[in-house]
Order: sequence, then structure tokens, then C-alpha cells
Amino acid sequence: MDIYDLIDEWGLDKKSVTIRKFTKREVESFIEEVEKLYLDAPQPKIGSSNPGIQEVLSLFSTPKTGLQSLSSSILLAEKIWLPDPIFGAFAQSAAEIWLKMPDSGSPYLLNSPSAYTQWKPLFSVKASERKDVLRQYLSSYLLKVLSLRKLHEDGAVGFYSWERLLAPRLDRMRNVIQELRGADLHKYVTTVYDQDQYSLGTRMGPIGIVAQSNCPATGLKAGAKLWIGDSTPILVYGLLNAAVSENLGCRFEPQLPGDRVIYDFVKSNGRIGVPTIPVEKSVILPSFDDAIFADLATIRNDSELLDIFRKLLTQLAHAETEVSLGAIRSEIEVIAARLRENKPLRKAVGPASVNFSVALLGGVGGIVEAAMAGSSIGTLKVAAASMLTASAAPYIKQLAVAAFGGEASKAKVRNEVITRISGKL
Repeated sequence: MDIYDLIDEWGLDKKSVTIRKFTKREVESFIEEVEKLYLDAPQPKIGSSNPGIQEVLSLFSTPKTGLQSLSSSILLAEKIWLPDPIFGAFAQSAAEIWLKMPDSGSPYLLNSPSAYTQWKPLFSVKASERKDVLRQYLSSYLLKVLSLRKLHEDGAVGFYSWERLLAPRLDRMRNVIQELRGADLHKYVTTVYDQDQYSLGTRMGPIGIVAQSNCPATGLKAGAKLWIGDSTPILVYGLLNAAVSENLGCRFEPQLPGDRVIYDFVKSNGRIGVPTIPVEKSVILPSFDDAIFADLATIRNDSELLDIFRKLLTQLAHAETEVSLGAIRSEIEVIAARLRENKPLRKAVGPASVNFSVALLGGVGGIVEAAMAGSSIGTLKVAAASMLTASAAPYIKQLAVAAFGGEASKAKVRNEVITRISGKL
């Protein structure tokens, strides 16, 4: 059973009807049915994309905010993976994991409190209030989930539970976090950008911190950018997205540069400043965000050029030589030009264009080899894995070598592909 089977079973797909009222017994029964989702891990998909757990959950939760920002990933990735907001809100197993996350207010992973959100899963709400909260959450999530149904049927969109993925790894991750926290390896990457360029958790977005007044004792000036004292929650979020990539065979495509640098730190085995090799400085593509969202399935299915472009991005993940990389680079340039000139596509998505850049973390041949040599930024030198204790290094290394399992393992993925869309032209 998938999320749409559940929606059909409960008659929640009637868009013109107010979400049904639930009796107390129906609330219990609905929760039991939700709990049956994602018992089997989703099949990994090479060439797929993860926009980020927090980023997607925020889109589902924010009223009057559409899903247009996902358009480029939907059209340029073999599949886009989205955390299921319905499972996360209503399943008891999801609640148990969420209530151990730093942004829930729990000290479980960090051994200390941190900034937290007021969001609560259904199981944290009084029994007498659950019917109202159930309908409130469904009102936020349901229409957006339903808008993705055709794309889901076509295999362009997949849902997963990050809570289910994390559950068997939670204690291990806790140990890793403690080791990295003690080594202070993460402090540079959590301050290289302003605080408002980092997500603080799966349900806690970025916040900006500035000094309100001058402080003569420290020389701090009013308006100076500040960072939170304990940046470990940012590291936790990077580990969570790395676990999603590991299990689903996807590349990470966040909007915030801070989220990107933390993820790269994790995927490169706790290294700082591992170089990226540009596949293209940038190519110009149509701006897919201007397309009518309801038409994305048709655009995706009708465009042979988009299909070729997606396959080229997938090939980058296991390009083994500079020769193969060069061949893919040339094809990307050609297909990008044809996409810009394609009149039916331009009519569907509009005239605006964007810069699209592609790079590989650590370069062809795998990110581990480049990472293990160490690298420097300024005066900061980071050596090989000896800086991590025995309990942390194997887990981080497992993420670094992209040990996805399933389809991803068979494809022998070696490169961490980084894509970026910036700036309308």
C-alpha cells in the first residue's frame, strides 16, 4: 500500500468536499493504516534527486505556498524523492524518531538542549484534540500530495519516510555525532556561510542572527552576523540527508549553500574543502519553475530532449575516466542548446532562462580517494581518517563511498554529482 492507496481507501481524494470528520475510533483506525506505510524500503533510483527533508516538509506545511520550486528537479532528475508529510505527522513510529531529534527539543542526540520548533506530531497532542489536529494537518498536506499523483504514477516522484530510514541507524548516528562534536571538525563548515544559509533540522529552517548593539568588551558592532553557539544540529541535518542519499541512490539538491557544504563534509568522510571538478562552468536552460505545475507530467513525458538530459546527469554518477567525463560534458552542451531552441518546450515553460551548473565532489574516480588525501582552506589543514575515532570513521566512510545497496550498488556509483540552478537571465 502506498500513500495514494491510503487516500483512496479513506475517501480523502474528493477535492470538492471538505475533509471528512473523524470519529475517535476512526482516528485510531486511520493511524493504524498510516503505520503500515514504508515497512518495505523504497527501491533506490540512480539519477534521482533529494531536495532536502526540511525544504520539502516546509513546502507541504506552509499555506498558500505551491510546489513550483520542485519543478526543475521533477523535470531534470530521473525521480525526485519527497518525505511523506502524512506519515511523518500521524505514524507513531515516525513520532518516536522525531521526538529524539534536536529540533523537537530532545537532548538525545546531542546530550544537551538546542533550538527547537513548536511543531508536534499527532501522538504528542492530547487525545481530546486529535480529531481537530488530524483534520488540520490533512488540510495542509492533502491537496499538495494529490497534485503529485500523476507524477507518482509515472515514476517521476517517490515518497519515503526519513524516520523509517533512520530508525535502525539512530544509535550509531548518535555515536558518530558525539565523536565529530568532540573533534570539532564541523565548526568551520557550519560558519563558512551566514547563519541564515543553514537548515537547523528536519522541521526547523534557517534563522538569521545579528548583533543588536555594540559591545565594547568584545569589539562587536551592531549588525554584525552571528552564529548559534552549538552548531551540532546543523551537522545532524547533514547526516540525515546523507542517509537518504545512501538508501535511495539520489543526489542532494538543496537551495541553501550551507546545507550543501555540510552534506559534502559528511559525504567526503569528514573532510573540509574537498575540491569539486566542474563538469560545466554553466549551461543555459529554460526556467522550468515558470511552467504550469499541473502540466509537468505531460512536459516530462513528451520531451525526448529532457529524457536525454536526465540520462546524461545519471551517467555522471559513474563516469570513471576523464575521457568519459569529457564526452558527457560535450553532450550536455549540445542538449542544453537544443532545449533552449525547442519551441514546444519553450511554449510550455515560458521564455525565462537560468544558469545550470554541474560538478563532481572530489572528481572522477570517486570522492573517497580525493578526500583521504586531506585538503586545506586558509591555514586549516585536515588530515586523513585518523582524526576520527574508530566508532565514527567506518560510518562516515560508508556514506562517503555511496554504499546505497539495491539498484545503486549494481551501478557502482562512484561520484557525488552536484547540480545547481541560479539566477534568471
